[in-house]
Amino acid sequence: MDAIYEPLPLKEFNNNPFVEALSFLCKAEFQDQVLAGNTEWCPANFWQLSKIIRLSALEGLNRVHIPVAQLEAIYEKVTTLLLSSYARRQPLAANALKVRHAIATALHEKRPVQYSLMTTANTSLVCGPSGVGKTAAIRIILQAIPQVINHTEYHGVAFQQQQLVWISIDLPATPSIKALALNFFLAVDTALGTTSYHEKWSKRSRDSVDQHITGMQLVAQSHELGLVHIDEMQFMLNYAKSKDAPSMVVLEAIFNKLGIPMLLSTTTAGLKLFSPEYASNGMADVTIARRMLNDREIQLKPLDKNSPQFQQFVIALFPKEVMRNCSELSPEFVELFYELSCGIPAFMIRLAKQFHELFVQLVHKNGNEQDTTNDVKMLRSVYHNQFKLIAPALAAFRRGQAEQYEKLLPAQAKDPAAKVTRRAKSAKTKELVPQTNPMFAPLESKMTDANKTAELKVGSI
Repeated sequence: MDAIYEPLPLKEFNNNPFVEALSFLCKAEFQDQVLAGNTEWCPANFWQLSKIIRLSALEGLNRVHIPVAQLEAIYEKVTTLLLSSYARRQPLAANALKVRHAIATALHEKRPVQYSLMTTANTSLVCGPSGVGKTAAIRIILQAIPQVINHTEYHGVAFQQQQLVWISIDLPATPSIKALALNFFLAVDTALGTTSYHEKWSKRSRDSVDQHITGMQLVAQSHELGLVHIDEMQFMLNYAKSKDAPSMVVLEAIFNKLGIPMLLSTTTAGLKLFSPEYASNGMADVTIARRMLNDREIQLKPLDKNSPQFQQFVIALFPKEVMRNCSELSPEFVELFYELSCGIPAFMIRLAKQFHELFVQLVHKNGNEQDTTNDVKMLRSVYHNQFKLIAPALAAFRRGQAEQYEKLLPAQAKDPAAKVTRRAKSAKTKELVPQTNPMFAPLESKMTDANKTAELKVGSI
């Protein structure tokens, strides 16, 4: 978008085109729009559509978003990080290009950058169990904010500059700083609509790690990057024995010392990175991690069964247009739906989608008017048929074993059934130590003969 300047009532924000171009972030109507959520996915004439169209409509469930209570806090943190980041830069000052020139010179001469030229920035953390919607919440906010703002003239003076407001990248699963760099260059290219940075640096694999770091700094500085979101921070736990792997030291060098704030997101497993007991690459990592995390920590949790967000989610996932032979879901259905999904949004959406899909197929096969959406037995059967790979992880979560949940979940999403079985047996061994989660009652013993009959019925579709 082209820059539209509007002054803000803080002295440190005055006469700064980068800040004034983001004045819309402070308007209540913009914030309300970002935090509105999305519940519309089901066509009004759902049951009059053909089977294939009905099944295709179910893909819209993936777009359902109910704002969690912490979404407003995340929005406010993203906004204040951006404004404070740009407030420290004055592109119209005489020495505005000094840092950029220093970085370009260091890259050309193949030497490290002198960090004394730079300033530090804040880092915030968003954490929570896998599936609670950390990444979705952050990216919903970021994607509502224009990623690139084009400046041509400011107060009657020519000012040619592309302002790259934010980027979002994943920490690479492989322990490689060069892989992190390529993720970064690809994200920048995607934002700018170019291919040059990723193409250039993918051909420079023989260049040193330090050169890749300096290259990232030069690109960030050239485009006045305002904020970087780094997801999957828990991957860093797997880098312990790898040389030239991304670390807290590296992230601080690339972004913090350039004055660019970071928003980190991780599963609960990744919180070890900030623990005094953790030292994958020496205690320097822990010291820097604790120094970097100098701003707010925002924790996301599964939805409470009695919370407005959970009730809104159920209504969104089971709207009146999709209900068949019932006007609403029974308390028993809703109770079971919560227990099976653990109140984790990702699994709520997946369970609802699988239920609707199989129910559509069942109605089409039976060709009668007896089948009802409010079918508790079928809901349990869908879970036992379609959640086999992740059921042990969810069972661990219900027992209050958060660490075991994180360990089982990604493994079962990737490993074949044989490995899943072996890991599940290992998990059962740990059940000898009674650990329970008061939020959930035991589920495994509730599979009655009637349930198994219903499961066979669903499985034969």
